[in-house]
Amino acid sequence: MINKKEKITPAKGLLIKYQGEFDLEKLYKSCKDWFNSKEYDFTEKEHTEKEKNYGNELLIKFIGEREVDDYVKFEIETFFFILEIKKKGKRETAKVKINVEAKRILDYKDKWQGNAFNKFLFFVYNNYIIKNKIEKVYEDKLFNELMEYTGMIKGVLGLQ
Repeated sequence: MINKKEKITPAKGLLIKYQGEFDLEKLYKSCKDWFNSKEYDFTEKEHTEKEKNYGNELLIKFIGEREVDDYVKFEIETFFFILEIKKKGKRETAKVKINVEAKRILDYKDKWQGNAFNKFLFFVYNNYIIKNKIEKVYEDKLFNELMEYTGMIKGVLGLQ
């Protein structure tokens, strides 16, 4: 059954781990620029920094959303967990964990959600009429964008 909002990543998302030297500002800017180049609306939801004895901790969460058409929207959430940050010139050394989740959202304007009959039509439309388009066009496109995005992150970190 096709749901209104569905992750195309594993339940815990895609995890990128890195430990070493990197340019945090470049990483952040590269992510933001990637979203802008793909016409996603970029929103930083959280930015928390804590000073610790062994190095600062940084938590950043942002979301990119893009309306594909009048019915489908893509959403990519990125969570940065950066531990033991130590400044090294213009770069940082740290332990980095980046979790990326991608979701496909159907009927994001909630036109089919008003009553039980509309919800039934929503079910029929998604599971019988456009099921192949959802699985083979929308989800494939989002997956490809997700792979490009995570590849860019790995490139900035020097993992590729």
